[in-house]
Amino acid sequence: MVTISMLLAQLSGMPSVWGTSRLWPLIAALPVASAILQLLLLPLILESPNWLEHVGRADEALHLRLALEGSSSKGPLAYTGILEESEYVIDLVDAAASLSEYVAEVVEDSDPYSTVEVAQAHILTETQSGQGGSGGNGGTAQSSVFILLADPQLRSKLAVAVATLVTQQLSGINVAFNYSTVYLQENGVSSKWIDSTTVWMNIANVGSTLVAAWLIGRFGRRTLLLNSTLCMTGFIGLITYGMLNISTPVGVRAATGGIVCFVTAFGLGLGPIPWIVPAELFSQTHRATAMGVAALCNWLSNGLVALTFLPLSRSLAARSFVPFGCVLVLYTSYAYVALPETLESQSEPKRGAAGSTVAAACAVPVAESDEA
Repeated sequence: MVTISMLLAQLSGMPSVWGTSRLWPLIAALPVASAILQLLLLPLILESPNWLEHVGRADEALHLRLALEGSSSKGPLAYTGILEESEYVIDLVDAAASLSEYVAEVVEDSDPYSTVEVAQAHILTETQSGQGGSGGNGGTAQSSVFILLADPQLRSKLAVAVATLVTQQLSGINVAFNYSTVYLQENGVSSKWIDSTTVWMNIANVGSTLVAAWLIGRFGRRTLLLNSTLCMTGFIGLITYGMLNISTPVGVRAATGGIVCFVTAFGLGLGPIPWIVPAELFSQTHRATAMGVAALCNWLSNGLVALTFLPLSRSLAARSFVPFGCVLVLYTSYAYVALPETLESQSEPKRGAAGSTVAAACAVPVAESDEA
């Protein structure tokens, strides 16, 4: 819907539609109408089931999941099926993984039955820590920017999230959308080529985003993101070549075609994936804080590009996209080393293995107790 709205906004701003000195106030009024519609629909927005579980409101989360899945059953089988999909089970897997190593260290020198008690207490502590506790008041685990920065593992994840969302803006994509008309005009491209480029650029944005929705679950986030940034870098080279030869028909086609291909490559990876990866890197406890920090950096980068591109384009002229290409090269090199594949963190085998993982972790002392 975002890309479709962008397409409609770009088309409505064309001189042949509402982009005139008399009709432009209609374009300015559209966001007001959209905001009013959002306020009217606000009471219909549902809470997140994961968030309800996180704050200790498990019953509400269960009923909401059942309602969303179209089931009226409240039996134990339905509850079990819903619970296996919850964030609690994922945190339980992580707790059991650390528990197995812990039990292996203490089982040799401990009484088997006391080791089981220690193990059970360890599981309870780990899962309550991951979920923010399960007290009567629904206490929540704490998260803040300082916690994210103090923990080395969380800090490295935050760096990846921030770098990815900052690069989304510093790639030059909003220059293509917001300033391509001015940029092409200042470099002598005719209005006929500019209008067709605007239309095809937005159509490519919608089409590539639809294709990306199908590709993301099949090829992985990391693969698509790296290929997207590499292709965008190559198309910046094509745009620069075209702008340096803009007086020739080949140069005009290279520049305008390069912009359309640049937007297409963005929609296949760097457009949607930066908003997915941070959400999958962090657990429920830290997800909102991390996404808030990354989104703030994203918008600050957006503002930086908006304030600096026009002066930059007057200084660099045909080479105005080169700095964005340098940013993409730096990010691609960093992401190749630091960005993990987060697709597996959402896979069903990990969720379904929760029971067997916990059982395996606790089975060691139980087996030895039988022998004793």
